[in-house]
Amino acid sequence: MNTEYLKTFLTLAELRNFTKTAQQHHIVQSTVTLRIRELERELGKHLLQHDKKNVVLTDAGRQLLPYARKMVELENDAKDDLNTLVNFPAILHIGAVHTVYDCHLQPILMRYICEYPSVALKVSLGDSKKVIQQLFEDAVDLAISYSFFENNQISCMPFRSDRMLLVTNFDNHEYEDGIEIHTLRRVPLLFSGYSLDNAPEWFNSLLPECCGFQLSTNVGSKLIPFIEAGNGYAFLPEGIVAGRIDAKILREIPLLNSELPDLQSYITVKRKNLGKKEICDWLSISLLDECKVGFSL
Repeated sequence: MNTEYLKTFLTLAELRNFTKTAQQHHIVQSTVTLRIRELERELGKHLLQHDKKNVVLTDAGRQLLPYARKMVELENDAKDDLNTLVNFPAILHIGAVHTVYDCHLQPILMRYICEYPSVALKVSLGDSKKVIQQLFEDAVDLAISYSFFENNQISCMPFRSDRMLLVTNFDNHEYEDGIEIHTLRRVPLLFSGYSLDNAPEWFNSLLPECCGFQLSTNVGSKLIPFIEAGNGYAFLPEGIVAGRIDAKILREIPLLNSELPDLQSYITVKRKNLGKKEICDWLSISLLDECKVGFSL
């Protein structure tokens, strides 16, 4: 299947306009039509319904959409890796959740680059579900997430543990001596679901009757500008707010009569890849100070 045709299909599915699609790909409109017709001929299905004003995906077109994205992404990744290998004899692909990257990964990446300059590092950021899926698909060599998963093919071990803190703008003195759980239900809370599977569980254990959040995101650091501007309160890992607390930009609010669970992250690797030198070198650096126990083989 021609990936240029798939790229044209993806653009048309997004823009819903043949003329704009042609302009974006620097081709004439008739070429867009020919590429879509060729895809339909190859697949034996109509992908679009359209008239002079509207372009609508058929059921077959909607089914093709995620596969088309994946095929184009795979081709781009392959080209990128092959180009990288011209200058670097080895590549290490790492999948990580955003908050772990913000809290812990940058200094480890810097050290790895200094100690192993012949290895190219490629980091893909996403939520826990995404990075674990990338590991299963061999799109990354190791995944760093908030999900614990282990079986006879997958090895998983603790990476870092962060204290969760309730923070607000430093100039907000209300509740500076502490806040009760039942009072939290009445203040403007911003929320980040660090792990789509685990975060609601611990949060709902604290606020089982909570009706919602003023702002929610799956990237904790994205909440910080709102908190600094005085827009409420948020539970955030100590690793991304400690400096701001020390600098008196944010204020930690003690939680009275309750204890927040730590936010535990994990490194997950396929057991068959544990002997790969680049992975061993990464583990020796990233786990050097935090954990002396190796993966079980």
